[in-house]
Amino acid sequence: MTEPRPHGNRVGVRRVTRALNPVFVEMGLVALGMSVLAAVMTWPALREPALTFPTRSIDPLIEVWSLAWSGHGLANAPLHVFNGNAFYPAPLSLAFTDSLLGYGPIRWLGGGAGRVLVDYNVIYVATPALAGVAGYALARQLGANRLGAAAAGLGLAYAPWRAGQAAHLHVLSTGPFIAALAMLARGHGLSFRGRKGPPRPWWALAGWLAAAWQVSIGFAIGLPFVYLMAIIALIAAVSWLATNAMPGRSRPSRWPWPPWRLVLADLAGGGVFAAAAAFMARPYLEVVATQGAAVRSARGLKIVAMYSPTWRGLFAPPDGDGTWSVLNRHLFAGYSLSGETRLLPGFTLVALALVGLFVSAWRRRWRLALAAAVAVISGLALGTHLPGTSHVGFVFLWRHVPGFVGDRAPGRLVMFSTVGLALLAAGAVTRLAEGRLAEGRRAARAVTPLAEGDAEGDAEGRSAAGRAAGAGASRAPVEAVRLAVLAILPILVVAEGYARIPESRLPPVPAALRSAPAPVVVLPSIWTFEPTVMTWSAMTGFPKVANGSSGIEPTSIRVMRAATAHFPDAKSVAYLRRHGFRSVVVLKNQVHTRLWADAGRAPAPALGLRRIDMGDSVLFVVEASGART
Repeated sequence: MTEPRPHGNRVGVRRVTRALNPVFVEMGLVALGMSVLAAVMTWPALREPALTFPTRSIDPLIEVWSLAWSGHGLANAPLHVFNGNAFYPAPLSLAFTDSLLGYGPIRWLGGGAGRVLVDYNVIYVATPALAGVAGYALARQLGANRLGAAAAGLGLAYAPWRAGQAAHLHVLSTGPFIAALAMLARGHGLSFRGRKGPPRPWWALAGWLAAAWQVSIGFAIGLPFVYLMAIIALIAAVSWLATNAMPGRSRPSRWPWPPWRLVLADLAGGGVFAAAAAFMARPYLEVVATQGAAVRSARGLKIVAMYSPTWRGLFAPPDGDGTWSVLNRHLFAGYSLSGETRLLPGFTLVALALVGLFVSAWRRRWRLALAAAVAVISGLALGTHLPGTSHVGFVFLWRHVPGFVGDRAPGRLVMFSTVGLALLAAGAVTRLAEGRLAEGRRAARAVTPLAEGDAEGDAEGRSAAGRAAGAGASRAPVEAVRLAVLAILPILVVAEGYARIPESRLPPVPAALRSAPAPVVVLPSIWTFEPTVMTWSAMTGFPKVANGSSGIEPTSIRVMRAATAHFPDAKSVAYLRRHGFRSVVVLKNQVHTRLWADAGRAPAPALGLRRIDMGDSVLFVVEASGART
């Protein structure tokens, strides 16, 4: 009979203690609070998540399809995931816009076709929550107190410019890269207060994986983030080499060699990050090669100029019903309504960042580095409106740096300058909140040496300590009031980000589309209605459809519209047979448009089409060659 292990209970105690680690408890409470706040701030996104989607724009439906197809493709054909069912017969249709591939696994949770809108709405609500939690964690790791970290996290989650991007989930998805920075900072023991922490290789590896996740969502954020990571790595390497190569310095003053486990974590994680970037880049480069004319038309310098904000745009709140709507009626009346050119990060955040340049818990070099980064990135965000744009700024990147030729919205770089502003603000709030407390601690330390020596010194020390304690007690009410005032600052940051985002309702899937054999063409093909068709295809098992809408207009869609403009006729049927289409769905509520005016009439028997009226739509089945109705 085996004896019970004497220390068996201690293992369980250690596990419970580890689970109740103050850091995890704190971050758990922050995650819970940010999640509840996100549900409130994005309401009514979760009121009818299976039927509606945020904003009046059609763009969310493109992303609904991208999200749904990503999950479907990863589960069924991961090596060919970019060959989406839309835009048939064009290949790589998922690469016509940001893919949201990194969100695809949410489809594996089940729920069937009816979940396509639910998945989108859940992620839409989760994006500010993740950005807030990641921003809080980043500021805390760098040395902010809870109040300063809250200001930073909320500033990153609810910067007013985000409301102008409400239709672009791939732009709102800033949480992964902020989380990556937080994890990498923790893994390398980085602090803006000068106290370098111990290395944590597993956190560093997790940071690289989060960075790879960011790239897998899309290149709207992923492309500049890749270059940002490269710049940070280069600066760190050059700084280490320069510091260690300086002659005449003693070993303790130099940066020590990093632990080999941390080096391995960086190499492995950096390799995964580079592989993810290469995997994502390949289909997009192929699209540029095969759809060059379409890419140049949609991403040319004229389009960049159209989406470039002026310096006023850096302070312009988004158009719509929100906290600063009054400014749009007066100060910014007549300014561009595009969310790409209204880049206000928040007046409270900017004010706190300015304070943080002079009054901060951060060391001076970090403050100057953050201020320089904000200035440079803000200049890049001006696009063609930055003086000398043919030689410097975003246009220089667009002309000469790989990948930027596909970026048409320089204003989106504001997401990176917002990080700098948030960290400057966190340093300011931390210093303001800790100022008196730090003075009290210094006073206590100052009287402690008097207690060493003799009885007289001991008595004098106790007396001085007592006076310091009494003074601290007398200041306690004042300190409480001051901290209460400072606690209002995060609330002001959130209040600036409030905006009422309208919701749209998805039309029901037409009966003919549910029964149509694939590949199928849905008529009329109108670019404003194509995203709805794409979402319908995701709800009916992803049949191959000729329809589609994206950031570019590929050749296949233009050819299809020209060929079927007078459907049903000989030209359109020849096109259908040539590309192997088996059916056409005609939407009765759309045939009043100028094009496809004859699409609802019965075809001539010689065309080989079988017409089936299904109430809200008409199904035309392309019969085998030679068959007649």
